[in-house]
Amino acid sequence: MPKNQKNIDAQSTDCLLRGWIIGTLSEEALGLVVGLDTAHPIWTTLKYLYAEDSQEHDQSIGEHIRIFKGLCYNLAAIGKPVPDKDKVFYFLTSLGHEYETFTTTMLKPLRPSYSELISQL
Repeated sequence: MPKNQKNIDAQSTDCLLRGWIIGTLSEEALGLVVGLDTAHPIWTTLKYLYAEDSQEHDQSIGEHIRIFKGLCYNLAAIGKPVPDKDKVFYFLTSLGHEYETFTTTMLKPLRPSYSELISQL
C-alpha cells in the first residue's frame, strides 16, 4: 500500500473514532473536548476527567495546570475564550478534595486573577 494511502486510511479511521466518541457525549462532556482535533486527545481528556480510580487522577498540580491551560487555549482557538474570572472558578472547582481548603479560601470575595492563582499553587 502506498504511503499516501496509509495516511488517508489513518485519517479516516481517526475521523470515524472521533465521531463515535463525540456522538456518545452529553452536552456537558462535549464542552470539555471542544477543539481537540483527533480521537487520542479526546479519549485521553475524557479518561482523565472521568476515571475516578485511575492513576491519572494522582497527577501533579503542574500536570493539572497544563491540561487546564490546554483546554482554555483550545476554546480560545475556536473563538470561545474563557474570561479570567471564569477560569479562576472553573480551575478551582476542578481541583481534587486535597485542595478543598485552598479552593474555599480562593473562592471568597476578592478572588485572585487566574495568573495570581496559578502562581500561588
